[in-house]
Amino acid sequence: LFSSSSAGQGNAGSIRVQADESVRLTGSLISSDLGLTDQERQLQPGGELARGQVGAIAINAPSILLENGGFITAAVLSGTATQPGVVSLQGRDIAFLNDDVRATGIFTNVFPGATGTGSDIRIEASRLTTRRADITTSSAAIGNAGNMTLNVNEQLTLTRGT
Repeated sequence: LFSSSSAGQGNAGSIRVQADESVRLTGSLISSDLGLTDQERQLQPGGELARGQVGAIAINAPSILLENGGFITAAVLSGTATQPGVVSLQGRDIAFLNDDVRATGIFTNVFPGATGTGSDIRIEASRLTTRRADITTSSAAIGNAGNMTLNVNEQLTLTRGT
């Protein structure tokens, strides 16, 4: 688990991963969040809105694999007014492969009770492969979902529910 978050006034920090050969997330998480979950807000009623920016998440490696519950998230949580971050992956071979019931992929969400724009997703690869995984940006609150940009030079393979 790599996590950067802010529940008050201020930005969540950025997370940068640079590898010479590969990055592999199996059943693990990299996240940057701003605000509190609904459960946390119930424990702290009447608090101020969190304000700030979701931190950027950047991964750069020749090979990037998220599998069986490995995921990256940049979220705007309940009770938050925010600016978005960016989730960016850059590599030769990028794959999101899931043979599990757990979520696998990239998720940038604006949750109910928040105000702000969702974080963008940018993927640059020679080959991008997904199997039963998600690349999702969404908003269930006041504000737009983030933008998604996929730049794939050679081969894009989407399989089984992506």
